[in-house]
Amino acid sequence: MIIVIAVKMPKNFGKEKPAGREGDASARRVAKQLSTMRGKRGEFTIVGPWCHAGVSSVTGSPTVVGIVEDVDDEWVLLRTKGKGAGTQRLVRISEISKIEELVEK
Repeated sequence: MIIVIAVKMPKNFGKEKPAGREGDASARRVAKQLSTMRGKRGEFTIVGPWCHAGVSSVTGSPTVVGIVEDVDDEWVLLRTKGKGAGTQRLVRISEISKIEELVEK
């Protein structure tokens, strides 16, 4: 007995980006702001499924306070408080809805 399963994959499978999401303009604004914040401390409001341990929701929306270590076109690397050198968190820029730069006085 021989069983044959044939599957045809589209030529551009995995290469096309989702068309026109509402958050595109917001994500571009956040990405532009993040590019100027390298090495600076900020409070980041997170949306989406990223919310897990280490994200406080005291203000009603999940936030992370940390220092921007690195930014590329899709991700931001944040260093948050923790034991020793702290904890690094990798977050998608599209999951950040708001950024407030925290300036020490």
